[in-house]
Amino acid sequence: MENLKEVISQNLVYLRKQNKMTQLELCEKLSYSDKAVSRWENGESLPDVETLYKISEIYEVPISYFFEEHIKEKCVAKKSENAINKIMVTILSCAVVWMTSIIIYFYLSTYNNFRYWQIFIWAIPATALVLSYCNNTWGNKKFTIFIRSLFLWSFITSIYCHFIKYNLWIIFLIGPVIQTILIINQFIQPIKIKKSSKFNLLNFFKKKKNDGNKKDSK
Repeated sequence: MENLKEVISQNLVYLRKQNKMTQLELCEKLSYSDKAVSRWENGESLPDVETLYKISEIYEVPISYFFEEHIKEKCVAKKSENAINKIMVTILSCAVVWMTSIIIYFYLSTYNNFRYWQIFIWAIPATALVLSYCNNTWGNKKFTIFIRSLFLWSFITSIYCHFIKYNLWIIFLIGPVIQTILIINQFIQPIKIKKSSKFNLLNFFKKKKNDGNKKDSK
């Protein structure tokens, strides 16, 4: 019975929060006091079957939902919500970069009569830096090589466009070299000597030394 109380109370709390309702809003719909709803959610008491049926209609779930554990569903929903939040933060951060570029462009063109279109090229490596930070913080490490490559080639292109009148095409020759280094760094892991191997080597040399000392003493 105690387990059933806990399951029902957990489901009541979860469904209310999922529907973005307060305890006061729920009790108004049910014509109950907010203290009653609080006791249900704390597992101190249980609503009767008729009340549970009304609650199931409010949340649009079958009444059997309250008597079943939904831990996995809750975890999946939480992970999905977190993933959406992270994506939104990443998109907004990138949007800030481009909005800043647009503001700078219009400011220069309006007040200095200077149309610096290259600012939009510079926005690409800046966006790559934002993506790199977000990816390192909560993203998938598999995308690291692609983001770094985007930064590399967009940065080189930005330098070329900034000094476009000098036609510095030669800087593009640096790209393949750095790209190769990035690929090697991404896919080739450094060889690590296990601690156990170190201890085995030390024991081996100590044993050899002791054997030599024994021979000398003889």
